[in-house]
Amino acid sequence: MRAWLRWVVMAASLFAPGAFAQGASSREHAWAVIPTGNDEAPALLVHLPPRAARSAADRGAPPGSLRKVQTFGAMPLGLAAIEGDVILAFSAHASDAAKRQVLSTTARPAEAFGQWYYEPVGRLRTLPPLPDDGELLAVAEGAPGPVALLRQGGESSGRYEILTLTRDRWHTLPAPALAPGDRPRLVGDIGGVSLIVPRTGETVWWRTSVAPPDPADGTAGESDGGAALQCNWTPTTLAPAPENAHADYFVMDDGVLVVTRSPEARHLDRLLPKTRMPLARIEGVPADAVPVPLRESESLALIWVERGSGTPRIVEISTLTGEVRFEGAARLAGPVSPGEFRIIALAMVVVMTAVLLFLLRRDPEPIAIRLPEDAVLCPPFVRLAATSVDALLALGLAAVLLGASIGDLVSLRMLASDEPARWGLFLAIGIGWGASTVLEGRFGLTPGKFLVGARVLRVDGTMQALGLGRAAVRNACKWFAPPLAMLAAFAPDFRHRGDVLAGACVASRRPPAARSDRGDGGESS
Repeated sequence: MRAWLRWVVMAASLFAPGAFAQGASSREHAWAVIPTGNDEAPALLVHLPPRAARSAADRGAPPGSLRKVQTFGAMPLGLAAIEGDVILAFSAHASDAAKRQVLSTTARPAEAFGQWYYEPVGRLRTLPPLPDDGELLAVAEGAPGPVALLRQGGESSGRYEILTLTRDRWHTLPAPALAPGDRPRLVGDIGGVSLIVPRTGETVWWRTSVAPPDPADGTAGESDGGAALQCNWTPTTLAPAPENAHADYFVMDDGVLVVTRSPEARHLDRLLPKTRMPLARIEGVPADAVPVPLRESESLALIWVERGSGTPRIVEISTLTGEVRFEGAARLAGPVSPGEFRIIALAMVVVMTAVLLFLLRRDPEPIAIRLPEDAVLCPPFVRLAATSVDALLALGLAAVLLGASIGDLVSLRMLASDEPARWGLFLAIGIGWGASTVLEGRFGLTPGKFLVGARVLRVDGTMQALGLGRAAVRNACKWFAPPLAMLAAFAPDFRHRGDVLAGACVASRRPPAARSDRGDGGESS
């Protein structure tokens, strides 16, 4: 019962005046602080890395990707996203400071399987604090920096103050001409500063661009600094949000989106000058789910921690069509799932074990290789050319089957993606091994060997077909352990371990000028 009550209190606190209520997003990065239900660390900061825009080979993570960053002992009053930085504001009581503490961290790509790290490592960066007078209502992203909204006085007759952080100082912005009784909401806007004012029968969107302070202007160093910042607030009248519903507003694509909550579902709408355009209805989302805009992928995420298991869950919806792009447990460990990682790791262990067994195996006694009179052992560079042709054909066929390009199949980003083509390289290896086994077992050659004039023969000099079993063994070495196959270049008879086990060799036609001089009786040792 205590756990249930803790979640109810946490959900109620999210929507109380002055409490943290939504995530933040720059053009590429998004962040959110979500309740955990843990008394010792009730708040969890998560990072939603940039999403892939066109294909899995592009820079970006697949939908549903989320990274845990840090837990806090108290919920922040607000946060803002500026490029790869997140800025968080805490109350003076929560931070044990005289003023409201402002902290930040920066997301850095690790360039390996979609991983990220955060600077400074192990701690948060300290920024200039916010004034402790008045009630801090919200902090949000703006241009050129984070913006804070404070209220001096009571809720009905108070005076609103807008601050922006530029050049390591909080500067006061001139407020728009608000009507008596207006209760503005600060909304993240990467193109300027935005206030949403819900009224009866309408929604007023105040927006302005802000010119940064001029270093040559002496007023920029004053405590207020408002005279150094130029604003030109412009109001736009939009349709109202649904009545009697909690609403979260977002500025995206030069428009306003609103997420409202009913007892049955969440509703995503676009506010237009005369009407409200419904986009999506999302059911099964708890009351404490935090909405987060994803600007680059033109979508909205709803994030929460599942009760009992503590697993973060996420729903991503297109803000253009209302299509659900992802729904389920968040991808916490990168685009490669734990199950897929285990399969890949197991395959690597098997391959490396086989390689060690081959390398540590005692070399057999040299045997006499009997070749036809018009044949000679194929040199390594010719075999490499034949293998290259076969590999390109296998990659091409795999690319056609998966609807990708050969470049995608060998891309590290594709291997780390969530697209079906992430298995393309392994499919190409399987195709190459299977096709080479059948063709060499029955006919003694592959397309590549045919082009270079090479052929797989038995070492006993008979012209009998190699057979599928022997061909499977020698091609397993070539396709599944290429470095081991390349050691054939250093062997006296140009044979790798697969050739030795299969009792096979690769021969090419002897040049005509050398046939009359041959005096080895057709044998080689």
